[in-house]
Formats: sequence, C-alpha cells, structure tokens
Amino acid sequence: MKKATLFLFLCLLMTTQGVYAQQCARLDSLRRIIRLSKDIKVHIDALNMLSAEYAKESPDGAALVFARKALNLAKKYKHEKGRADALVNIGLIDYKELTEYKKAIKHFKEALTIYTKLGDKSKVAETQEVIGKFYFDLFYLRSDQGNYRNALEYYQKALALRKELGHKKQMAKIYEVISELYGHLNESQKAIDALIEAEKLLEDLGESKTNSTRLISKYKAKYEQIQALEKRNQYYLIGGIALLAVLALVLLFTAMRRKKVAQQMKQQKDTVVQQKKELEEQASTIAKQKSIVENAKEEIESFSLVPSYVFDEIREQGYYEPRQYDKVSVLFADLEDFTNVSQGMGSDKLVEELNVTFNKFDEIS
Repeated sequence: MKKATLFLFLCLLMTTQGVYAQQCARLDSLRRIIRLSKDIKVHIDALNMLSAEYAKESPDGAALVFARKALNLAKKYKHEKGRADALVNIGLIDYKELTEYKKAIKHFKEALTIYTKLGDKSKVAETQEVIGKFYFDLFYLRSDQGNYRNALEYYQKALALRKELGHKKQMAKIYEVISELYGHLNESQKAIDALIEAEKLLEDLGESKTNSTRLISKYKAKYEQIQALEKRNQYYLIGGIALLAVLALVLLFTAMRRKKVAQQMKQQKDTVVQQKKELEEQASTIAKQKSIVENAKEEIESFSLVPSYVFDEIREQGYYEPRQYDKVSVLFADLEDFTNVSQGMGSDKLVEELNVTFNKFDEIS
C-alpha cells in the first residue's frame, strides 16, 4: 500500500514538474521575443501572452504589470487588437476578485467593442463567452436572477457566432452552459433542449456524451416535477378564480342592496325634511294669523275706549294731534260698592258690566 502511494506521488510530481518545465519554456520564449523583436506589434502581443501565462499562477503580480504595459504601448502605437487583448487580460485579473466586478465588466465590454470594429468574429465570440461566465459567477456575489439572464444573453450571442464560424466543439460547451443557466432559471424544457443539442454536436465530434445524457435525465425528471406542479397550480388557480368570482358576486349583491337601502333612507329623510318644512310653514301661517287676530282685537278694544275720529286719525297717521277745547266737562264718578261687587264676578262679566255703564255715560254726554 505504501509503495503504491509513493508511486502515485512520484507520478504526480513528475507530471507537475513536466507542466512546470513546459510553462518555464514558454515564459523564456516570450521573454526572448520581447527582448529581441523590433516589431512593436509583436512586442505588444508577446507582453499580452506573457501576462496570460503569469495570470495562471499569480494574477496580482507580474501578470498585471505586463498587461498594463501592453495596454499603454497598444494605445501609444494604435495597435487595437493588442489593446483589446490587454483589456481582456486586465479584466480577467480584476475578475479573480469579484469585488472589482465593475472594473472587470468595463474592460471586457471595451475589448468587445474593439474586436467588433476589427471584425474578429472569433475574438468577439470568445469575449462574449468571458462576459457570460463573468455574469454567471457574479450571481454568487450578488444573488440576482438578472445576472443569469445577462449571462444567457452573452452566451447566446457567442453561440450564434460559433455557428457562423463552424466551431462545433465550442458550440457544444456553450450549449452545456446554456442548459445549466436554464436550469437555474427553472426552465427545464429549454435546459433539456440545449443538452440534446450539445449531445448531437459531441456525437458528431466523436466525443463522450455521458455527462450530457446524465444531465438530460436529471432535467427531464425535474421538468416532469415542474409540469406536475404547474398542473396542480392551474387547478388551484381555477379554484381561486371561481372563489373570487363568487366573492365578487356576493360583494356586488351586497353593494346593490346597500345602495337600495341608502336610496330608501334618503327618500325617507327627504320626506321628513319636506314634512318638517311644511309644518314650519303652517306654524308660521298660524303665527301670522294669530298676530292679525290679536292686532284686530287690540283695535276693537281701542275703538271702544276712544272716540271714533281719534281712532281713525291714529290708524291713518300713526298718531293723534292734540286738540284744545275751551269748554269741557269732567265727570268724577264712584260706583257704589264696586269693590265688593267686582270680587264676586268673573273678569269677562266685570268687563261687560263696565262697558254697559260707560256706554250709558257716553249716551248722557
């Protein structure tokens, strides 16, 4: 057992050393090109490749230095492809730290614009895939379904270009990623369709499709569950709509009934108000009639106490002009036993007796 473990460790060490040796050889070659090349474009492209190699091990160190150097030279000598490559390298370095995602996406989109102007469809597709992966990974920092939608948009654009260029292997990979995105978005049928397309392409390329077949089975099961859930939700929805319809009818009937009762109450209130108004008018009429009667009574009583010409003058002018008489008679009379007699009479009878007595006085005078 120990010998087997030791053997595996030695094999791994040799493999690692072999890979490391190959990488060192590539780095040496690129440094040599940078040192000896007199073509500035070749120099810039070598700096970008050197940055990409260093980024595999230490993105924050030499990789960033070489990428920025390449970007500055590309801007200075107007090497647009070199500038776009440098922007992608810097974006990938920023991409390692997702907290710098705003800078990264800015560099990627700027590079994408340059590749599009240059008409480099392969680079455009490659950058679109990078942006798609960026949004895919960004979801884990900012849990927003919009990131999955953005990733899907860029992968679909890249897929269209890969189809145009006939890059079947890249198309298969993109279909697998798109399938995963649809899975996250709970669109299982589209996920299955994308995996089937990936499986067809892998079959044409003669490559293994075991993983795709397994994922298709997984998404089919999930899709069937979702279909059953959606069917059940439809029943719930229909039941809910029916319940809402019944509630709406009950509310409508109640509202109509309340409206009718309100109208009846309003009519009753209007009737009461009208009756009150009529009663007030009748009371006012009675009060006026009573006032007229009282005024007439006062006039009659006044007429019986003063001469008619005095009464007529007061009624016409509102006052009586005093007159002077040279000869007048004044009668002082005492009614015998008036106090005792009047105490035994009612007021009406007393007034009647006095009236008779004073009328006799008027006849004598």
